[in-house]
Amino acid sequence: MEFDIFKKYPNLKYGISKKEHGSLKKFAADLNSADIFRKNEKTFLVEEGIENAKVYELKQVHGNKVLNSENITDNVTFIADALITDKLGEILTITAADCYPIYVYDPVCEVVAIAHAGWRGITKDISCSVIDSFVLKFSSDPKNILVGVGPGLGKCHFEINPHTKIFGVGVKENILDNFIEYPDAIEERDGKIFVDL
Repeated sequence: MEFDIFKKYPNLKYGISKKEHGSLKKFAADLNSADIFRKNEKTFLVEEGIENAKVYELKQVHGNKVLNSENITDNVTFIADALITDKLGEILTITAADCYPIYVYDPVCEVVAIAHAGWRGITKDISCSVIDSFVLKFSSDPKNILVGVGPGLGKCHFEINPHTKIFGVGVKENILDNFIEYPDAIEERDGKIFVDL
């Protein structure tokens, strides 16, 4: 995966693992899965030539919280959906399946971020939270910030049933209600409703 906007910055390293790399989900349910993750991660980092870098990971919660890598210490689980840093030699990672990985770079201030953006994060303005972090924490000028959006669930498959309620933190909500302010992203086909994230 390559973004044209990043091509003139050869020192910027970014990417996405593929199915053949196996599971890279750190927060596994059992020890056997955790061992497989560590092996897969090591292989992937060696292939990418970044095996000596410090790797930062999050427990993602489909929100809009952004963490600075300098606030992350070992042996602590940090809950957020985006990471940001201005330090060299750090690898910021997220886990994504249907959700979109968003890669953000300010070449002037030399700040990078990665965000995990599913429908909940998108409707909670995770992209704005990331840009705000660039501006407020690193004094970035928004006109210098470059953004690349990786692969994710397309509107061809993101079907919403307006009568289905979801449950989370004791709250019922109609999923479609989250997209009312984005009418251009809602499409009806063959009596079904789809959303373009």
